[in-house]
Amino acid sequence: MLSHEEMIALQAEKHEVIEPETFRNNKDFVLHLIHTRAYEQAALYTAEKRVLDLGCNTGYGTKIIKASGADVIGLDVSSEAIAIARRRYGSAGIEFDCTDGDRLPFADQSFDIVTSFQVIEHLVDSSRFLSEILRVIRPGGRAIFTTPNGPLRLHPGTRPWNPFHVREFSADELQKLLRKFFPKVEILGLFAVKPLYTVEYERIRTIRERARIKQSPEGTSVAGRFKLFLLHLESEFRKKRHNLDRQFRQRYTSRDLYYKRETLDAALDLMAVCTVSERLPSG
Repeated sequence: MLSHEEMIALQAEKHEVIEPETFRNNKDFVLHLIHTRAYEQAALYTAEKRVLDLGCNTGYGTKIIKASGADVIGLDVSSEAIAIARRRYGSAGIEFDCTDGDRLPFADQSFDIVTSFQVIEHLVDSSRFLSEILRVIRPGGRAIFTTPNGPLRLHPGTRPWNPFHVREFSADELQKLLRKFFPKVEILGLFAVKPLYTVEYERIRTIRERARIKQSPEGTSVAGRFKLFLLHLESEFRKKRHNLDRQFRQRYTSRDLYYKRETLDAALDLMAVCTVSERLPSG
C-alpha cells in the first residue's frame, strides 16, 4: 500500500483532469450532473461567505460557489488542473492555487465554509486532512464533503476498484469518522430520476462484479474467467447503447437529481454537512 505522501504525489501526477463540457457518452454526462448537483447543494450555504474549495480540480464547481455571492478560493494538488482553472475562471475573480490539504497556507479560522468534494476517499491519512480543515474554519462554520457511496459500489470485503481510492465509505462509516472532528454531522444521499439513476447504477454494477471476481479465488478459475468475459461483452454492449444521445442531454439537468436522508445505501453519492462548534471567546 502506498504511503500518504506517495498517494498525494500519485493524485498530483495521474488523477483525471475533469473537462465538464466534454462527454464521450451518456455515462460521462450523468457523472457531470452528479458533480454539478453537489456544488449547487453546497451553494445553498455559501452566499456572502468566505469559502475554500479544497480539491477543486479545474474549477467548474468553484465557479458555482462564486455565483452564489461567495468569496471563494480553489485549491488542488494537480498543477495541470489549476492551470486550466486559472485560464477558465481566473477572470471571474476566483483565486486558484496548487497545494495539498495537509498544510493549508492560511491562518486559523480564515474561512466560513470549506468544501471538499470527491477527495476524502483518496487519502491514506484522513486525520491530517480533517484537522487542517477544522483549523481554518471559523466558529460556527461548516465543512461540506462528498464521496462515493461504498455500499452501492463495492461487494462486502472487496477493495475499491478505482486505483486512486484508498477507502470508500458507507454513510455510517463516514458519520463515525467525521464525528471525531465535528460535533454535528448530517449525511445526505444523492438520488436521481430513474433514467439518470439507471445509467450510473448499471455502470457501477458491472465494474463492482468484475472487481469481486478478480479479488477472489474465482478470478483464476475457468468459470471466473468466463464470467469476466461475459461482463466485458455486457460492458461493450452498454457502451454502444449509452453513446452520447443529444436528446438525453437536452432532456435532463442537474435539477433531476436530489438529496434525501433515507435509504442511504442506495444513494449514488454521499454528502456530509458538518458544523463547527461555536467557540466561546477567551477571557
